[in-house]
Amino acid sequence: MASMAEKDVYLTIKRREDETTRKVLHAFPADKMEFRVSPDGQTAGKIAWTLALGNMVVDHILKDGITPTGSMPEMPTTWPDLLAAFDRGCDEATRKVGAMQDGEMDVMVTMPVGPKKMGEMRRGEALWYFLHDGIHHRGQLSVYLRAVGAHVPSIYGPSGDEPWF
Repeated sequence: MASMAEKDVYLTIKRREDETTRKVLHAFPADKMEFRVSPDGQTAGKIAWTLALGNMVVDHILKDGITPTGSMPEMPTTWPDLLAAFDRGCDEATRKVGAMQDGEMDVMVTMPVGPKKMGEMRRGEALWYFLHDGIHHRGQLSVYLRAVGAHVPSIYGPSGDEPWF
């Protein structure tokens, strides 16, 4: 049995993680966008926007890398617009990675590798890095779901609201 190419493995897992993130985003109450767990914590809307931006960064990874210049896109002001931005970003990122040629995962790109530190990283590693970053932020948002009394969907296993048996 032949093994899958890294790009194909990445896309398979990305599609599954995107679908799980959609479940979490759709479970969040639209009227709780400004909720935060502490005064200095991120709002739920900001976390959701970070999830959308994680897909948008694929454009930079597929070019020369990520350089912290310019301004960030404006965050949508409504939950439905945040959901739409996330969906568009998922579709675009998946399409663009899918169009990559063999060997492009091994191209070196420049990106932040630590606080105020730029470095080189394989394109494949950069893509995985941002996929994992999105999983981390989805976890943050799932904690917010419980804190606002909303339904917490199954993520990697059963939740209190979605038992498997």
